[in-house]
Amino acid sequence: MKETLINVVDYFIPEKLLDNASPQELWLYRCFSGMVSFIGANVLITYPMKLIGLFHSNFNFPTAIFFLLLSLLIFKLHGSLSFAVNLFCISTFFIITTDTLQYGLIFSEGNVFLVLIPIIAFIFAGLRYGLLWTVIVCLFVIFEYMESTGVVDFLPPSLPYLDPIFSLISTIQLFLLLLGFLYIIFHSKSMVISQLEINDERLRQKAKELEEKTFELEELKSELIIRNDNLSKYAATTAHDLKQPIRTITSFATLLQSELSQNTSSEVKEYLSFIISGGEAMKEQVDKVLDIANLSNEIVFSTIDTKELIEHTLRMLNSQIENTNATIEIRDIPLQIIANEVSIKKVFQNLISNGIKFNNKEQIKIEISGTETPLEWQFIVKDNGLGMEKEIQQKIFNFGERSKNQEIEGTGIGLNICKKLINLHKGKIWVNSNLEKGSEFFFSIRKNLSST
Repeated sequence: MKETLINVVDYFIPEKLLDNASPQELWLYRCFSGMVSFIGANVLITYPMKLIGLFHSNFNFPTAIFFLLLSLLIFKLHGSLSFAVNLFCISTFFIITTDTLQYGLIFSEGNVFLVLIPIIAFIFAGLRYGLLWTVIVCLFVIFEYMESTGVVDFLPPSLPYLDPIFSLISTIQLFLLLLGFLYIIFHSKSMVISQLEINDERLRQKAKELEEKTFELEELKSELIIRNDNLSKYAATTAHDLKQPIRTITSFATLLQSELSQNTSSEVKEYLSFIISGGEAMKEQVDKVLDIANLSNEIVFSTIDTKELIEHTLRMLNSQIENTNATIEIRDIPLQIIANEVSIKKVFQNLISNGIKFNNKEQIKIEISGTETPLEWQFIVKDNGLGMEKEIQQKIFNFGERSKNQEIEGTGIGLNICKKLINLHKGKIWVNSNLEKGSEFFFSIRKNLSST
């Protein structure tokens, strides 16, 4: 019985209100829905009695039933309790006052229901609407009193109910209405508790599902860490194993080239050059693989002398710089930064080397500058090289991505390594470039880094 009552009452309450309402709001929703449903059931039971002639009444039962259902439907569809309550009050006031104005039924049994209007408005719509309906009902009662005492003569002659059966039924209806209202208020507490238990069960179920998914993600994360670690170790081991044979091939090919330099044909020299350049390219590829494998290792941040780091990087690139007669200019840069020295050195090495490699100018120029903000250090490596198209400037940092100039050898990995190294420093790397006008590579390093 209780579950059936709850289902009937909840049918006219929007689901979003049931799921998200506070206990007090849920109590109001269920009381209103139950009260209007009870009044509607009361009217529906009384109306057939009139139709079969059990009593005589001018009360407009169909209109009352229509407005009661409309109030419930408006509440279900619109979800506004105050709107539905005021619609209920307006319709009740309209029906009773119309009955009075048409038939002159001053202070009849129907007027007793007027007293409930401000009470209902106060409970369900708040103090403001309660006071408003109190004023409206009081003004109407004053009007009725003035009419009955002859102060005004607006209504037709009074036609009081002479049917004792209807008077009895009206009294019973009012009594049942009050009892029903009290019953709903009394049991609405248990309804609220039931709904809260349902909501708690839903939350527990969702928490359990979330916990299971979190556990699965943790397992997948652990498995992924193990796999990545194994792949890094395998890549590092393989790269180390390949370096020695490649070095041997390149070294002996160089020795063979020098020994046969004067006694061999141009074709043999060309073949040896291919072997040497191929070996050097393979060595570069292996070094890149090693760099990627080492990205997963723990890194340590320390205070670094920036100018000394860049000068050391330039010494590492001395052969490339001298062969191309490139000019490297170091402008204003932060004196010291906190970073991983090996990583930042690798970033500068890749950017400077690319600026020289992807350059067809007679006089190659590389400018290095930097600034400091409260949150980060920012560096710029600018060249006067080939530049690149706008559409590739975002893709150039992806693994294996290269510019459209395929004539220049490269792995397409260097900038991707730079991006990963800068990510480890909680920074960003990007480029501004125009074709044949050079490129500006920017990268930032977040301050207050801690070792991982």
